[in-house]
Amino acid sequence: FNVGRNGEFDDLATQAVRRFRREWEEWCELRLVEPYPVANLDIIEKSYDSVIIPTDRKCHYKAAIGERNKWLAENCDMMIVYIKRDYGGAYKCYKYAQELGVPIMNIADNIKNQEL
Repeated sequence: FNVGRNGEFDDLATQAVRRFRREWEEWCELRLVEPYPVANLDIIEKSYDSVIIPTDRKCHYKAAIGERNKWLAENCDMMIVYIKRDYGGAYKCYKYAQELGVPIMNIADNIKNQEL
């Protein structure tokens, strides 16, 4: 599983994968994908199986999260998202993944359907 570290959903996804790994550790890898080098990376990386910083994306640091999100969409077999609104970085990543034909599960859709 590739995860980020830039929002609440990233934290929830990371926690869910860690719980899943308790039973399926040999099958499951947790990879942190950072948009750029960060301080204390040596400490952070101890919490993940590996850390990836896509180096093929040359851009200003303010655009780096969006570029990282594109990398995530381009390098996944399936995307799990929690999208409730039609704006923001996560939404742009979601739309880009749709354009690429990536299978997507939007957890927000499941929650909406359960509330009805």
